[in-house]
Amino acid sequence: MTNPNPLGYQKGEPPQIVDLQRAYDTVGHTTGAELRMLAKYAAVTPAAIVELGTYLGRSAIALALAAKWKPVYTVDMFTDAHLYSPGGPRGGFEYHKENRDGFLANIEKAGLTIGAAETLCDVAPIHSETVKAGQQWRGEIGLLFVDADHNEEPLRADLAAWTPHVVNGGYLALHDYNDLEPGVMANAAELLASGDWERIDGVHSLAVFQRIRAAVVERPVAQATAPVEKKPARKAAKR
Repeated sequence: MTNPNPLGYQKGEPPQIVDLQRAYDTVGHTTGAELRMLAKYAAVTPAAIVELGTYLGRSAIALALAAKWKPVYTVDMFTDAHLYSPGGPRGGFEYHKENRDGFLANIEKAGLTIGAAETLCDVAPIHSETVKAGQQWRGEIGLLFVDADHNEEPLRADLAAWTPHVVNGGYLALHDYNDLEPGVMANAAELLASGDWERIDGVHSLAVFQRIRAAVVERPVAQATAPVEKKPARKAAKR
């Protein structure tokens, strides 16, 4: 029997939540309840929304529908590095090679606009390695959704590059937070141990953390220069 309410909508919720059905209709690995939780935090954050690992756009669509007036930045190489489609090896999925085309088609099908960063659009794809993009990022982030490489060291590098940009009170969502992904669990434990984050929400394999202590961003210190000593003006010789 088909579930008549796959997203778990609650009676009386805002009408825009129903639009998440367009995300649910897109191929992906986030469950309906996870999409709904991502949309919940995307709707309330005033700062930028960034997604690491976008696959075919399922979660990006949910984020963009909830974000409304601000774009969702999706960072992915759009290769076959960690993106799957039904029918293959890991967990019943095989690698895709033309993910970018599928992603763009799904965003358009959902009625959303695609554009470059700093333009008026719903989704702004960044074709880059996640760590490199994080090192080049400028600006504050209100919600960071991480669903890229789940191995311990690559994920640690992603978090080191991106989490300093998350504002105090902002959110970090980690996907595949379960015992099947020890790399995710290890990094989550480090976040909590740092005292900078606390876990505030979660559903299925999605865990949401909130920054409770502002990040210390190191900036180059301007080198002090000695004051220039002014020499007294020479008086003109009397004739």
